[in-house]
Amino acid sequence: MLRPRIVVLALAALIVVACFTPGCDDLITETLEITTAGNPTAEFTVTPDSGCVPLTVLFRDQSSGPIDEWYWDFGDGDTLTAFTDSGGFPHTYDSTGSFTVTLIVTDTDLENAFSTRIYKRRVVVGQTIDSMRVLTDSVCQSDTVTFEAFNPAGVAVYNWRYGDGTQYTGDSAVKSHSYANAGVYEVTLIATGECGTTTLTDSVTVLQCAMLGYTVDDYVRCIGDDSGFTFLADAWSNSEHPVDTFFWNFGDGDILEGMFPEVAHEYAAAGDYQVSLRTHLNGGGYSEYVDSVTAYNGLTAAFTAAPTQACFSSSYQFQVLFESGSTGKIDSLEWNFGDGTFAYNDSTPLHAYVTPGRYTVGLTIVGCADASESFVSKTNLVVLADVLSPAYSLSKDTIDLIDTTQDNRTIVFTDLTDAVVYDSIVFDFGDGEFGKMEPPTVAIGHAYDTVAGEFLVVHKIYNYCGEKISADTATVTVIDTSPTK
Repeated sequence: MLRPRIVVLALAALIVVACFTPGCDDLITETLEITTAGNPTAEFTVTPDSGCVPLTVLFRDQSSGPIDEWYWDFGDGDTLTAFTDSGGFPHTYDSTGSFTVTLIVTDTDLENAFSTRIYKRRVVVGQTIDSMRVLTDSVCQSDTVTFEAFNPAGVAVYNWRYGDGTQYTGDSAVKSHSYANAGVYEVTLIATGECGTTTLTDSVTVLQCAMLGYTVDDYVRCIGDDSGFTFLADAWSNSEHPVDTFFWNFGDGDILEGMFPEVAHEYAAAGDYQVSLRTHLNGGGYSEYVDSVTAYNGLTAAFTAAPTQACFSSSYQFQVLFESGSTGKIDSLEWNFGDGTFAYNDSTPLHAYVTPGRYTVGLTIVGCADASESFVSKTNLVVLADVLSPAYSLSKDTIDLIDTTQDNRTIVFTDLTDAVVYDSIVFDFGDGEFGKMEPPTVAIGHAYDTVAGEFLVVHKIYNYCGEKISADTATVTVIDTSPTK
């Protein structure tokens, strides 16, 4: 009976990164190991694991378990398939680079199955710079060009020589530089490390271009506004390298390319946007200018207040806290408290009312670079009620039913309460009828045209301070002097 085919795979990886920084003596080692049950076990050592070219490395096989196949891959194109004892064997690297060394050991002495183990380490040989790149090989005067050492390793000092008499020496593999004058400049990079020096050269062309930039009507805008970007430079009169293309990127996904020195763009959503203008130049190269604009939601004035009602007292002030809930890009606020006083640019003012009354409060906000305005007003929002001392008068107190005209049978009752704030006034006319008045009405008429008698009039007034009844009462006398039939 055949045994089922079993494949058991284990991976152990040890990555060694060389430290070439001056003053750094130790290697930084990171080990990642994944192991499954079974034999054999793959492992080896390298001595040294970094150095200068040519670098001879001694490999020692530390594998264990039943093994009948070895496969070495040194990462530089060379391989070895042979048994190696623990005494080790040398391998020489003739070029710089970072090389991953792999050992695969296999036990094939299994019935219809095999077992394999893989082990890897990294060897770094010399300092390495694949190339020096000029990210933009043709620019305008005063524009920035960036130089980069591509895939550097093992370099301690970079000496960038820009070709215009200036240079940089330090540990930066990426540098930016601007040229004041037009011309072709040869840029040299001298990279120095523990393994010597590497020299690379490249060139950059600096064109005498028109100056580039743009202005914006307002750098802060509300949604729905058009933002105008206007080209600043005299690009059209530069005969040597005139602009042949304007490329606008508005930062919201919209772009515009062509002969558009002046444009208008509207943003649909609030946000901060980086707006770039790039000009492509006849003769090669380009120049670029970047600035930012901010779009805000439209202005909406809103506010709350608490408390909004109180009963007047001469012993304390009625203080109301206002809080703006306005939205949008707000540049200024103006509060009108309705009592002849104002407050400015305070989102949470505290205001004291000292005189009974009803107060209409308004809030005006201005924003989006003073381009927009929003106003909200709340009528009779704040009420400081009087302490009531009811009083009233009546136009007459006697009616003779012999007089059948309605006017002569009507008495006018007038509220004389010294109150600025009241909610309602009620008269009980004493004949089963009532009359109610609300501000601003203070007088009401009532006709007595039923039967003779005396009627007690009661006067009541209501506001936030409560209900008050006039201490003085009046009696209306209705007589009938008609001849007796």
